[in-house]
Amino acid sequence: MSEPLCTRYFERELVDHYVRGHCHHFAIGLHRLTGWPLAVLWDREPSSEEGADPLIKHVFCMTPDGLAIDVEGTRDLARLKAVYKSVGGAEGHVEPVTELGLRHRIEDSETLRRFLAVREDQIRLAQDYMRGSDAFRALMAELGSCPRSVSLEALRARQIIRLLDLTDLRQDATIEDVDALCRSALTPTGPVAAVCVPASFVLSARMALRGTEIPIATVANFPDGKAEPDRVWQEVHGAVVAGAKEIDVVLPYLAYIAGDREKAMAVVEAAREACGESVVLKVILESGAFEDPELLAAACRDAIAAGADFLKTSTGRLSPGATPEHVAVMLDAIKAVRDEQNRTVGFKAAGGIRDPRDALQYLLLALERMGHDYLRPQHFRIGASGLLGPLLSVPDR
Repeated sequence: MSEPLCTRYFERELVDHYVRGHCHHFAIGLHRLTGWPLAVLWDREPSSEEGADPLIKHVFCMTPDGLAIDVEGTRDLARLKAVYKSVGGAEGHVEPVTELGLRHRIEDSETLRRFLAVREDQIRLAQDYMRGSDAFRALMAELGSCPRSVSLEALRARQIIRLLDLTDLRQDATIEDVDALCRSALTPTGPVAAVCVPASFVLSARMALRGTEIPIATVANFPDGKAEPDRVWQEVHGAVVAGAKEIDVVLPYLAYIAGDREKAMAVVEAAREACGESVVLKVILESGAFEDPELLAAACRDAIAAGADFLKTSTGRLSPGATPEHVAVMLDAIKAVRDEQNRTVGFKAAGGIRDPRDALQYLLLALERMGHDYLRPQHFRIGASGLLGPLLSVPDR
């Protein structure tokens, strides 16, 4: 009797789907659920032939016992290499890899990029299968890492992570800090919504996140909002050229509060022009500086009329930052525009948000006013520098 390919088989149609071009999606999904390391089976050692890209034969995870595991089941590495040698003509070379490293290797090769682009929707489909398959769950139980049902709190935490603008705007930030921030943007539960860094680090962040769909955001007219429109245009244009896909520009809030609305809106209009049509413009109102809720609501309406795609509460440099009262005023203004103009403007809460309960409070305010469909990265964000760790620490149950 011939030796079986795997210790255990799963559903045949799913095996066919994932082996033919989607093995990396299944492996990444498994890696995020279990924490087991990723590995790649190359057709040869990457450095063995100068000038020619090695090809990925298979992507899988490694169990704590040293077994290879993929959609077909478990097997030792020797058996895995023998199977792929029988269909590909060479034994191949196994290499451990991080998720970000795998994405980089794919992105840096035209051939791999054509056939193995990473898609978050496919990763989610793979994870849905893992959670729902009796055969898969039985094998996970044997291996000591069965995906479990999760609490509402954990689901909310995962939802907030997908809405998070992971931020480091410190004046003394280094390229090592930015690299670390970018590495943390691909979390065990999936990617954050965006990474926000100073303009001088946009290109570095873009390189660190190549192969992912995570956009790079930066700030302009930051933090005091006192630059002239021409200067703001130059700032924004430079950031866009460097690769920024989202711009958070500070409204000249002191000028606006003092009555010079025309000057304030000229800055927003300059930023909108420099962004063009494809770059997202978020306008930071510095809501904590507005003592009059009606004046804050007027600033919201004016910023939207000047081209804002998102309204954002705060720079995080002025106290108070985000507050429930200010957030309610801003969301009400956004809802009025949607009702009157059939236009959906996004919202970003930022400033002093360090606890998952604070983030959840703003998420629920948006849910109450705007509905479930609004709670997606295209419309709703949480900006924070210290929130990711607490969110990842929320227990599954």
